[in-house]
Amino acid sequence: MFQYPYVDHDQQMMAQQPPQPWIADQNFPQIRVDELTEKCKALVAEYNRLLKENQEIKDNLENQEKKKKILSIHEYFLMEMEKVNLSIQTYKDALNQLEEFAQITQEAIGAPIPE
Repeated sequence: MFQYPYVDHDQQMMAQQPPQPWIADQNFPQIRVDELTEKCKALVAEYNRLLKENQEIKDNLENQEKKKKILSIHEYFLMEMEKVNLSIQTYKDALNQLEEFAQITQEAIGAPIPE
């Protein structure tokens, strides 16, 4: 039976290779395992932090989209303008009332009214 010449060579090369070190093997340094464990823990913590930050950004984006939809409604602007106009009118009325009270008070005490 014919046998390929490289088969013997491959088997011979595999027999000459040293065994690969595994984590449980004594040839593998424990310091390296500890270092990799710490790096993995740091990476997991960083991943969780970024995941939380990503969720916050998504929530913020959703809130901004809701605000954008609300602001795109014409009636919303009219309602807000009406609120502002009412606030302005309230301040004007309060100012006029204060001026009237000041005038009445000055007349009552006999002080001259400033122009």
